Amino acid sequence: MHKLPIIEKLNELVGSDILEGNCIYKHRTNKLRTGEDIDNLRFNLISLGEQCKTILEVGFNAGHSCGLMALKNKDIEFLIFDLGKHEYTQRCIEWFSENYNITYIEGNSNKTIPLYNSNKIYALIHIDGGHGIKTCENDIRNCKKFADNKSLLLVDDINLKRINDLIDHMIASNYIEEVEMNSMHCKSNIYHKLFRYVF
Repeated sequence: MHKLPIIEKLNELVGSDILEGNCIYKHRTNKLRTGEDIDNLRFNLISLGEQCKTILEVGFNAGHSCGLMALKNKDIEFLIFDLGKHEYTQRCIEWFSENYNITYIEGNSNKTIPLYNSNKIYALIHIDGGHGIKTCENDIRNCKKFADNKSLLLVDDINLKRINDLIDHMIASNYIEEVEMNSMHCKSNIYHKLFRYVF
């Protein structure tokens, strides 16, 4: 997976900067993440990118997730919200903007998403930003305005108990409902799950 041209290009743009952990590499290292669960996560990103033409992502980092989602869909359209705390993020965004249809909004997503005015509905909303309970909950709630009853919601880091508990609470309160992974040609794993908003 790390030998894919798009991943190699992103790595080149990161350069010698210390890379935050992502779907390919362990946190702050160039060591590959391995195992069936992470393989399934990467498979899902490619599969969902192939199925969904419009994707909103919270938490871009160096764009490795977007790179996998764009692998089989050159016409994919991204709306990205990211804190922008890494210098390499801007370099990777600039490369994406030269090769794909991408809109980038920098800043704290809990503030920028509510301020972003658009009537556009996205086929996939990928929540992979801050891991604090309130931050994650706000991102999920604030992104609902970009969804309809067909939009998919992909929430990452559910292997963290606090995020998993949050998701359980949002399901119990009938805010979101889980979508079976295999119904969307995806594979189960410990890291992320699919949902839809309840309207």
